[in-house]
Amino acid sequence: MDGIKSGKLYFLINSLAGGGAERVVVNISKPLAVDKIFLLERDIKYEVDIPLDFLSSHSRKTSAIYKTLYIPLYALRFAKRINKNDIVVSFLERANFVNLVSKFFKPHKTIISVHIFDTEFSGLKSLNKIMIKLLYPKADIVITVSKGIAHLLEKKYKVPKEKIYTIYNPINIEKIQEMAKEPLEMDFGPLMITVGRLSKQKGHWHLLRIFKEIKKEFSEYKLLIVGEGEL
Repeated sequence: MDGIKSGKLYFLINSLAGGGAERVVVNISKPLAVDKIFLLERDIKYEVDIPLDFLSSHSRKTSAIYKTLYIPLYALRFAKRINKNDIVVSFLERANFVNLVSKFFKPHKTIISVHIFDTEFSGLKSLNKIMIKLLYPKADIVITVSKGIAHLLEKKYKVPKEKIYTIYNPINIEKIQEMAKEPLEMDFGPLMITVGRLSKQKGHWHLLRIFKEIKKEFSEYKLLIVGEGEL
């Protein structure tokens, strides 16, 4: 990866409407001196000091099917706004697709970041599976947040091993320690907290089963689940 930077450095993501990957983009954009963040949609929840550029008027409420079919147009618009020596780091599936498809219109360095990976594909996601097989191996670099995802991309989707790097999500320990000192509005007693999107991929059922066993020995403990999602 040394010496890869020759043009401007851009981030590309679906939106900044909340979520783990979106938080990572915000946290690392300034330290990495990112020149601009491109967004496929106009939803913004997180504050960021980096200039933003929108590729559409879409939002999270726009049909997922429509946004998937719109990928070539996203890519064409994006290609017109970058130069061939630029480096584009994309986050999340649809943004990764746009990054890679735009390479056909304007050759540039493509780095895709894979934060989650579905192992079950049905309906619209079946198309995503095909696009992953076709496009992901064409990336210059693939960054995964776990070795499990890296292994899956290499073995099942034929992404060359030499292109894959595993970099765990960054954690701002100092900020967490500072926030941990803030007083609680209520006295919960001994408390365990989990924060994350309430979806199947996060595996909350494992935590619930484990916590059930913990309660047998430590009955005073409570579990607080914080998050949004279909579950």
